[in-house]
Amino acid sequence: MIKTSDVYELAKNCYSCHVVPQEDLVNKGGHPAGSAFELVSWSQGEVRHNTWHSKGKENVLASPARKRMLYLVGLGVELETGLRAVGRATVRRPYAFEMAKRVDRARKQLTAAGKAAPNVPEIAKMVEYAYSAGLKLNNERFLTAAADGVSKLIVSITEKYDGSTLAGLDSLIPGPEKFKGTAGAGAAN
Repeated sequence: MIKTSDVYELAKNCYSCHVVPQEDLVNKGGHPAGSAFELVSWSQGEVRHNTWHSKGKENVLASPARKRMLYLVGLGVELETGLRAVGRATVRRPYAFEMAKRVDRARKQLTAAGKAAPNVPEIAKMVEYAYSAGLKLNNERFLTAAADGVSKLIVSITEKYDGSTLAGLDSLIPGPEKFKGTAGAGAAN
């Protein structure tokens, strides 16, 4: 179990399956290269993980500040995971293409987040890392270095911010209509 207060490790755990970072499973097994996963949408619906904050008494929606952190860290982990996946890709097949699309989408979303929260210079630096290595085969060293840089920035964000000063992100964060499922029966909403 991962403490829900460790947003980065929580996000990495989620993305480790939802992105499907296994080339053979996608190219040979025909498995999709991941779902249209976004951390706020998925963590505020059926799978809330918010009982930790109330000592198991209720499973309420995350606070606005926490949703901001989930959103920003989720984008960073999407980028980091995608960069690592493209770096490991060995052939020009669906896996490589889909992972490159994920990276491109994360770069665009982080660029928008950087404009919405200009007081967080780490976002712009993540975008810089995202463009520092070409999304191509046989570029693992540079893509891994970019992913490592993104990882360090995400950790820095989780140590430096708590979401309270990131209200500029609110317009980018998916609303309840995008949440996946509803919290289980018996949970206080």
